[in-house]
Amino acid sequence: MATNFHSELPNDQIHSPKDFSTANKSSVAIKNLQSELEWSKANYTTVSTIKTTADAYGTLHGTYFSVFLNSTTKFNVYYKVTGETSTFVPDPGFTAVEVAINANETPTAIAVKTTTILNRTSTLVATSSTNYITLSGMTSSEDSIASVSPFFISNVQTPVGNEVFQTDSSGNIKWAASSGGGAVTSLTTTGTTGASTLGSGVLNIPNYSPKPYLSQNIEAYGNISAGIEYGMNNAQYNSEHKFSVNLGATGITTITPKNMVTTSVWCTPLPTTLKSFNGWMWGVNNQIVTLSLLRVKLNCPLPSPAPSTTPVCRTATINLTLKGNNTPVCFAISSFLSCSGFTQSLAVNEMLVITASTTTGAQFSLNSNILLG
Repeated sequence: MATNFHSELPNDQIHSPKDFSTANKSSVAIKNLQSELEWSKANYTTVSTIKTTADAYGTLHGTYFSVFLNSTTKFNVYYKVTGETSTFVPDPGFTAVEVAINANETPTAIAVKTTTILNRTSTLVATSSTNYITLSGMTSSEDSIASVSPFFISNVQTPVGNEVFQTDSSGNIKWAASSGGGAVTSLTTTGTTGASTLGSGVLNIPNYSPKPYLSQNIEAYGNISAGIEYGMNNAQYNSEHKFSVNLGATGITTITPKNMVTTSVWCTPLPTTLKSFNGWMWGVNNQIVTLSLLRVKLNCPLPSPAPSTTPVCRTATINLTLKGNNTPVCFAISSFLSCSGFTQSLAVNEMLVITASTTTGAQFSLNSNILLG
């Protein structure tokens, strides 16, 4: 039963919104700042195909077609036939683009000449094949039209895609490129560093694994003889580390398993990397102390029979010239040497040993820190 109440009309009797039939594809009806109904169209690119015809004794002279590069830049592409004298006047708001041709020029020759001229014009891109011109580079503009021309023109619009509806600085509702790549349709967790990304609907959030830093503070006293490399003895009765374990002549390349355990200041609980070795030292003026950080590792459990020695990796060394008991000197090492048989990261149960040596004898006090992560 028919009804006169609009709110009660069935769907098939309700008309489309005003200007729906003439609105662009991918458009949205809005009420603009002037309180008027407006169809806001998404941005798009246009490709025009132009079919040329031959000139017949100057009949193409003064004819033209129109190309809209964008909403503000417009061209009248007109033909000037050799021997013809009338002057072309472009439409208001249009820029004239002249294509010079000969009388009785063929459609293919006209397409080639037109393409050459159009490729010199702004950002237009033109190609030709026989008597057809394919023209692109137009964005969010009106379709190319024949205007005063016997040429046939067809247009294909392609939405830009991945746009969002938003207001500009003046409050106008506009389509604009999405800063994040559009709506999220799937999630990935590739990588472990860097910023999250969104593209083609795929949101990638790296798997940020928290990396703990491990810090070990070491204080020790030394009263060492020349030519011998000393390691620290484990703190015992007075809780003071001392450089008192004779590891051999300065520049050792191996260490016994017992001395590795006795003199180590760090046992690695999980694979990690050295980040820094820094600290302060004071002692007798002008004495020189060579401080070294050694990496030492053994298979766990030890093979049978157990080795008598194991190689050391001298990963850092620094010479410190002391300036007296009241003037400590500092050091900071952040670059470490690698050694054959040792990986970049410290392995589980790998030990760190700090050694001290001198060429003259030295008395000193050390406060240092090892950072790993």
